[in-house]
Amino acid sequence: MCTTYISVKPIIQPDQTLYNVIEGGSVTMACRAIGDPAPTYAWYLGDVRVARAGDKSTSPVQTSDGSLQFTDARSDARGTYKCVATNTVGSDMRTVTLSVHSECVCFS
Repeated sequence: MCTTYISVKPIIQPDQTLYNVIEGGSVTMACRAIGDPAPTYAWYLGDVRVARAGDKSTSPVQTSDGSLQFTDARSDARGTYKCVATNTVGSDMRTVTLSVHSECVCFS
């Protein structure tokens, strides 16, 4: 009897690509992919990697499911992020935009 194992390159699932948050607020940007073997994730702002899975010493934090989580969003966090899902067969990428807005001050 012969067993065949088929590997599948990651495919990032469709999800929200624009996130809005008030400065100081929290937001989680999703990046979930299917693939076999299970993919690992990396997030970039420009060409700079912004978080690593399990590293809670930085903000934002990359969660175990590949999402990027901001708990105290600041204006300098706004921009276009790139999520890359990778396994031994290949990779997939998608971009996600984060807009950070100032809290509205109303005058009467």
